[in-house]
Amino acid sequence: MIGIFFVGGIVGEAVAFAWQPIGAGNSVGNFSLAASVAVACLAPHAPRITRMTALLALSADVVLVLLKDIHGAAAVAGIMLALVLRAGWQSKAVGTPAS
Repeated sequence: MIGIFFVGGIVGEAVAFAWQPIGAGNSVGNFSLAASVAVACLAPHAPRITRMTALLALSADVVLVLLKDIHGAAAVAGIMLALVLRAGWQSKAVGTPAS
């Protein structure tokens, strides 16, 4: 969680230099975390309403990117980190023998 917060925050602030060079804060880290939670909510076993809400949140992140808002860039970083972590967990689960 801390890694997603800081990496997403750093990515968001790095993009801020090109898109919005004024302002800084922890909101970009928060958006990164929120996007990673939304990705986790897309799990097949999650209730349908949870998956639909997660898709709505991720759609809002896309809008932020299109508007060149730094929070959208941080959200994309959170999405990517969540997908990488999910792939790592799935590969561990597949390689683990059943007990």
